[in-house]
Amino acid sequence: MEISGSHTFKATQELVWQVITDPATLRKCLPGCDEFELQEDGSYKVTLTLGIGAIKGTYTGMVHMLNEHPYDSYDLKVSAKGGAGFVDGKGTFVLAPDKKDGEKTVVNYTGEANAGGKIAGLGQRVIKAAAQFVAGQFFKALDKEVTKVTSET
Repeated sequence: MEISGSHTFKATQELVWQVITDPATLRKCLPGCDEFELQEDGSYKVTLTLGIGAIKGTYTGMVHMLNEHPYDSYDLKVSAKGGAGFVDGKGTFVLAPDKKDGEKTVVNYTGEANAGGKIAGLGQRVIKAAAQFVAGQFFKALDKEVTKVTSET
């Protein structure tokens, strides 16, 4: 299943990069995130409590930030398991100045995810809608954090 979208932040590319790569901010902004802890190998142990349709559960796994090009892009690899199944995914985040307003930053994301177990039984359409919803919540929360940091500087 593929997922993609974009979000525009009212901040410079450097500031947006700092916020969207900060583990404490990610923990706060990821819906249902209970744990986002740096590991010795540079990956993050993550625990999320999420519900998709009637299937709710807690998932534990790992998040890896790869191919980091500060202020421009990075890849994300996610693997998590829970009682209702598993989710594996990878994605790319690309940051660029807004073409109309250089003080704004556009973040484009693309990725793909695979699900198994009870989650997969819901069907791709339901899973994709849930993933888009979670992404929307995530970027809305990130927007608040970017605004907060911008007002502090």
